[in-house]
Amino acid sequence: MSRAGHEAKETRISRREVLRLSLLTLAGMLYAGCSARRIFADRQVVKLLLITDVHAGTIDILRPSNRLETNMLKAVLKLMPKNYFDRAIQLGDMVVNTGTEQKDIENLRANLSAFKELSCPQKHLVGNHDIRQITEDNLKKTFREFGLQDQFYGIEEFANFQAVWLDQITENGVNGFLPEERIDWLIRNINPVMPTVIFSHQSLVPPDVSENYLFRDRPQDSYLVNGPEVWAAIRHLPILAIVSGHTHLPSVIPADLTQMISLPAFSEHLGINPQNPGVYSIFQTDGIKFFLSSYSGAASVFKTEGSI
Repeated sequence: MSRAGHEAKETRISRREVLRLSLLTLAGMLYAGCSARRIFADRQVVKLLLITDVHAGTIDILRPSNRLETNMLKAVLKLMPKNYFDRAIQLGDMVVNTGTEQKDIENLRANLSAFKELSCPQKHLVGNHDIRQITEDNLKKTFREFGLQDQFYGIEEFANFQAVWLDQITENGVNGFLPEERIDWLIRNINPVMPTVIFSHQSLVPPDVSENYLFRDRPQDSYLVNGPEVWAAIRHLPILAIVSGHTHLPSVIPADLTQMISLPAFSEHLGINPQNPGVYSIFQTDGIKFFLSSYSGAASVFKTEGSI
């Protein structure tokens, strides 16, 4: 078989696989709904779909499934029940770097096209891979092409809580940090009395990477350089949870009265499921309690809950 024929075979997702994914995804939704009812009773609940670290790109030794990821993302998002989620939040690293900005932009466009399958509003964060080769102007231009916001930070107030999402910049291509103006913006604009959930591509505090082959030899790259400084400035606030991606393995680090949560990656999730069907997470909260569950198909691969 020619190389082109081999690549075409690799990137195809069969109808049987899509049907299997459909049944598993719907089963995951039902399981999440039952778990949430146990926690929230009849209180008003906001449901968020979380996806992080899609890493679409070319195949290499550490990333054997990346060429499949855009098609898998489209299949998974297409199967999400209409109007089930209040928001979708994509936490960054949609691409794996290919060596050229143009190819990274092509992969980013393909992923943003997949997100058009969702019926709910979307928020997008940027990860270190997204900004390693793509310039800020071209990144914003690409998001605008799909009718999406070109500002990757903000605050949204719901009835019972506020959601904050943060961007980042990077100098060495891996270890991101918040610019001083973003920290100032956060302190000025966050509602200090409203329960808060914060979303960031990289954690504010060092996560546990002792069993993580991507980061165990370079733990300093697993969180924002000035994350501890940011945390020190906001730790007195009523924060339900701080949710990030980047490390690819799920973990929970207690911090004061809240949790620093790292989500499993959509791809490259280090042994959760070798078949790599695309891991997604569901975050539900009423502003007092939260329940977070991650799924590979219908299989629950991670969950945590907490309250303020």
